[in-house]
Amino acid sequence: MTLDETIRELVRQEVERAMRERAPERPPADWLSTNEAAELVGVQPKTVRAWVAAGMPATRRGRRLVIARKVLESYRSGATPSASGLLSSLTAPGK
Repeated sequence: MTLDETIRELVRQEVERAMRERAPERPPADWLSTNEAAELVGVQPKTVRAWVAAGMPATRRGRRLVIARKVLESYRSGATPSASGLLSSLTAPGK
C-alpha cells in the first residue's frame, strides 16, 4: 500500500467515525415520533401535534418531538382524565 493509499484509508476511517458520532440518536422504542404515533392511532401527524399543543405530554429530542408510548396509549384508551375530551374534540368525525 502506498503512502497516498494509506492516508486516504485513514481519512476515510476518520470521516466514517465522525459521521457515526454525529448521527442523531434514535429514540428508544418506548418513544414515538409524531409520524409513528399518528400511524399507530390512525390519524394524521398534524392531529398528533394538535393533541400535544392542547396538552398531551411530549418532549423534544433535539429538533424531534417525541411522545411516550404509554402516554399515547393512555390517551387513546381514554384513561387520562382529559383524554376523552381532548381526543374527541380533535379527531375528525368518522375516525
